Amino acid sequence: MTDDISTEELVGRIEAFFNRKVTKITAPGGRGRASLRVYFGQDTIIVTNRPDQSRNANEALVLEQLAPLCDHVPRFLGRDGPLLFQSDVGTQRLSVSIQKAPPDVQERLAREAVEAIFAYQAAASRTDLLQRLPRLGVASSWMDKVIGGPSRLAARLPMPAPALDRDAVARRLADPRTRFIKWDCRAGNAATGADGRMRWFDFEYAALRHGAEDLAWLVADEIWPVAPQVMFALIRAEQARTEGNGTDAYMSYLALFTTFHAVQRILLILNEVKARGWLPMSKVLGRDDVGVTPRLGMRLCETGKWCADFDPLTRPLIPLFEAMGAKFAATIAPPAKA
Repeated sequence: MTDDISTEELVGRIEAFFNRKVTKITAPGGRGRASLRVYFGQDTIIVTNRPDQSRNANEALVLEQLAPLCDHVPRFLGRDGPLLFQSDVGTQRLSVSIQKAPPDVQERLAREAVEAIFAYQAAASRTDLLQRLPRLGVASSWMDKVIGGPSRLAARLPMPAPALDRDAVARRLADPRTRFIKWDCRAGNAATGADGRMRWFDFEYAALRHGAEDLAWLVADEIWPVAPQVMFALIRAEQARTEGNGTDAYMSYLALFTTFHAVQRILLILNEVKARGWLPMSKVLGRDDVGVTPRLGMRLCETGKWCADFDPLTRPLIPLFEAMGAKFAATIAPPAKA
């Protein structure tokens, strides 16, 4: 929450807007995050005040249109100046609830998360969001950052940069298919409510692109414990069920984007390690933080490697993921002294 509104003013504005007494306010994502949980006795809502108000406006637009058509997103409750009010989707974040669940429950939660993504994307197609939202990734700088990720990661090892056909990758990533995307579909941005329904939240970056990017964020979330081959089977089945055609092309694009997204997440982990050092898993989950642990880095490398093997275009990245995985492993168990 930004500092331009005092707690006293915040409480006053909330009480005036809802005509209810605020009994408590907590910070579910930790101090410094944009959203707070507001209690009216036993009832709760979420209030958000982002430093970039265009993000608040974007989220308000999306929720106002999606919520009446899809019960997999928060309900839009209104705005008061810089404050965005939305329903509370629950305290059981997917990132936490899936960690210690048995394999069958993990797969069920993964299926529910995938189904919810396809559901809100389908709902968006019945609104004018496809006419009002911008297309993500059209700038050459965006494409250069994505395609240049493997070279930057190789330099951190160090090892020679993979021999990629950059032009071919760029053409594939520029796929003209246009769907609504939430972006940032990490497991920490979904929760199960008291009614047992999975809902995604934090739609401030919503835009347009191929559509598979949202699934790639989940598959290449370093804290995500469900293997990529299981995820791809779930996604393939749901895409075929809901869209009915183009499944092979969809899965090919998903594998390509997930491969490059995994590289970006590994680079983020390395940058965070340099800045803050390794973190215990409890803090990663408690703060919904970057997965700055060696074991999560290793898992992400395995995911990237599996996805890279999906297509001859990305197979040159396999040695990169293997080398980076070995480096993470060495952090856990340093080689014995001679």
